[in-house]
Amino acid sequence: MAGLAPGALARLGVLGVDHVAVTTRRFEETLADYLSAPGAKLVKGPGWNPTQKVDYAFVAVNSGLTVEILGFKEGVDSPIEQHVRRGGGAYHLCFVVADIEAALAEVRAARGMIVLKPTPDVAFGGRRIAFFMHRAHGLVELVEAEKPGEGKE
Repeated sequence: MAGLAPGALARLGVLGVDHVAVTTRRFEETLADYLSAPGAKLVKGPGWNPTQKVDYAFVAVNSGLTVEILGFKEGVDSPIEQHVRRGGGAYHLCFVVADIEAALAEVRAARGMIVLKPTPDVAFGGRRIAFFMHRAHGLVELVEAEKPGEGKE
């Protein structure tokens, strides 16, 4: 796959990192582990994401980093299945972008591989997400920035 050239994150209009995601076969146990860290707090979830077919929860750790925990269920066709079967763990980075369509136009222009076109997502209050593969960063998720007046999830 062709990839985005160096400096691509700036051209994508990245405003910041939203979260890092981890996958697990043991959702409740993994969530409890993250919540046991000093200063950690649950900021969203737990819940079921019917679009992605995963259990999810977002935990803010004391450093300010937010970790999305993604749980796999046997018998459910989920995009995280193969990752979990290989052991799970770190899965993707998610960047907030001002304009998801413009960001994906940059990905397409560089012949990057879009894995999921913009899709409203329950975990983000209906804001759209998209996924693409990047030769240096692996799987990358983009989420639309909140519009003025929207509350933070």
